[in-house]
Order: sequence, then structure tokens, then C-alpha cells
Amino acid sequence: MSEQVSTLVFIKANDGPRVCTELENRLQQLVSQSLGEPGCLAYSLQRSLTDHHLWLLQGTWQSTDALNAYLCQPPLQMLGGLLSERLVVEMDLHTFSGAVAQVEAVTSSPYAQAFA
Repeated sequence: MSEQVSTLVFIKANDGPRVCTELENRLQQLVSQSLGEPGCLAYSLQRSLTDHHLWLLQGTWQSTDALNAYLCQPPLQMLGGLLSERLVVEMDLHTFSGAVAQVEAVTSSPYAQAFA
């Protein structure tokens, strides 16, 4: 069995009066649909605090095989439609494998109290 895989997709919205609202609705729909896909452990959407047109989709998958299967499914293929509809001007996908640090190690640190 392969290790967990994470994806980060940075999405830059086009300018326009209703583009960001439409994009947010579509991306929220994508998150909802993706959470139901086999092998999806987590999926979230965030908007940049400093750039109103920048979004981040973050997913965690059980394995590389689960991610590869998802890449062929309709929910993800919707992202291509956002480009062709000109809601999005730029999309940047990154995949990551394995964990460099465990959350337990960070939270058990005496310095973690400063962030609590």
C-alpha cells in the first residue's frame, strides 16, 4: 500500500463583478463532491486574505492510486471547465507525498503552548 498523498491547487480568478462569487460557488460544490470520492481523507477550500482573487484547494488522499482514480472523475474535470469559461486565469497544481513532521510532535512541544 502506498502512502498518503496531498494536493494543493492554487486558483487565480479572472476579474469581473460576479466572477469571484460564481467561482466560490463552483469550488464549494467541488469540495462537497470530492469529499464523497473513494480514498478522499480530507478536502478544503480557502481564500487568500491578501488577494481576493486567489483560492486554495487542498486535498488529502489515502494513496497515489486513489488520487489517480479521482483525477479521472467528473468533479475534478470541472476545473478544466472553469478555465474554458474564463472564470479562472491561472491554476497551479502541486502534489506531495509523506509527512515530514507529525502533528503530535509539534503539539507535544513545550513551545506549542505559545500557539494555544
